[in-house]
Amino acid sequence: IILRESGDSLFMRQQRRRDARVDVQISELKRVLANADPNWRRDHEARCDVDAAVFLAARPTRSACVVVDMDMFYMACALQSRPHLSGFPACVGHGMILTSNYRARKYGVRSAMAGWIGDKLVAELSGGKERLVHVDSDFDLYKKKSNDVKAVLTEYDPRLKMCSLDEAYMDFAPYLALKISEPEWDHDTISRVLGGVDPSGEGATVCTTGVRGVPVDPYEILSSLPERVCAAALARVVHEMRGRVRERTGLTCSAGLAPNFLLAKIASDVRKPDGQYLVSPSHDAVNYFLHPLPVRKVGGIGRVRDKILGAFGIKNVKDLYRERALVHLLFKEASASFLLRASVGCSSSDSGESDDGPQKGIGKERTFRAGQSWA
Repeated sequence: IILRESGDSLFMRQQRRRDARVDVQISELKRVLANADPNWRRDHEARCDVDAAVFLAARPTRSACVVVDMDMFYMACALQSRPHLSGFPACVGHGMILTSNYRARKYGVRSAMAGWIGDKLVAELSGGKERLVHVDSDFDLYKKKSNDVKAVLTEYDPRLKMCSLDEAYMDFAPYLALKISEPEWDHDTISRVLGGVDPSGEGATVCTTGVRGVPVDPYEILSSLPERVCAAALARVVHEMRGRVRERTGLTCSAGLAPNFLLAKIASDVRKPDGQYLVSPSHDAVNYFLHPLPVRKVGGIGRVRDKILGAFGIKNVKDLYRERALVHLLFKEASASFLLRASVGCSSSDSGESDDGPQKGIGKERTFRAGQSWA
């Protein structure tokens, strides 16, 4: 239906031109492989194994990274004032769909889809029994609800990062270190300490990564405890946090819990909606979770890179690791390093690298109406 309806649109023509350029790139890479030194695999694999060992040594030994993802956020906000729509396929947006409810997603309706294509999908796949309901967007409401959610989340991590209105990246290590080390402290006390307030009221300076004012690496505290103790504590705290979000906002969220944010981001989608999934930090547990996944599941691997990898038989993350020497041969150093990290479940944040820094860009979007184009 999608191809039929949009097969000759300007967008699809542009996509076909892009695909043709990727095909040329793939042909060039195949020539590189054909002309490679006979010992290329041995040499590149040895280099990759050294780098992988460095990456794995830097990966945290406890799962304390959490990615919180609100469930169909824009749609859920709209449903609070329109509860009758929960039984119908519905979406936010007209010309372009921002998000849809789970009933609409059963018909293939998704974000960034043209509204009229969503209409066709629901109408045809339901045999004409249902139609897609479109709701106007309301970003003032979304910002307010996002701030309400953030107010809850910052009680657990005052330094969290909100990458969008509906997604947060949180480091639970300081909270867990305090909760485990100071079992008599309740949530409110821990939250105040994380915010820099002395729990004794004596005016002492309290480090947000320390206990009773003593600067301590929270991961040192967690690493001194059995992994199962830390995992169970994290699972309980995140479950409690998600309940507080639901109680205060009426919205549900899902969460991924893992030793780093690359894994936590992927895990946040496993138990949607209104669930959570924990990836244990052991090498076997990470491989068990990560290796069967399509490479496209890894953040940073998009449509083009997926097509290039697929042309060389690399479909899932296990393939990506198995063919690490081939990837190192064909890709530029930075790309090959990123793909190797991903194949062993590591990310740049494991070694302390930060994305913090000055803003480097600004974006503005525009949805074209029927008959319009960029030409």
